[in-house]
Amino acid sequence: MIRIIYTLLAVLLLVSCGSDNKNPKAADLAGNWKMVEMKDPDITIDFVKNELRANEGAKNAKQKMENMGNKVPDALVGTTISIKDSTLITAIKGVKGQPSTFRLEEKDGKTYMVIMPFDIQRAQVFIEGGKLHLKDESVNAETIMVKQD
Repeated sequence: MIRIIYTLLAVLLLVSCGSDNKNPKAADLAGNWKMVEMKDPDITIDFVKNELRANEGAKNAKQKMENMGNKVPDALVGTTISIKDSTLITAIKGVKGQPSTFRLEEKDGKTYMVIMPFDIQRAQVFIEGGKLHLKDESVNAETIMVKQD
């Protein structure tokens, strides 16, 4: 009996700590998330290590890093998003923005977050390694966040 209980607990922990979700639902996204990384084809901004890195094969990394003064932009440090139901609130430097409504849309096996009402801002959204990824293909950039709850 004890063995069964431990087995069930282990399964429960594995399921609840499941780190990958390529097609999340709104409930999977709920909570408070802190930005830890932003990247494009040329550079990665690492907010945890407080550093800029040139990506492998980058063509414009040096210029982009120089344009940022070769340091992590202070204005973005500590950026968070709060998601509840279909509402998203971004906070930059602790100052909350206006709530935005979003919907999730599946297309070609991927889930996209579409910010409404204009449907102009959409990003692929997925959870990998326990981190929330928002990948905006229109600008070829990705934001990575960790859950704060």
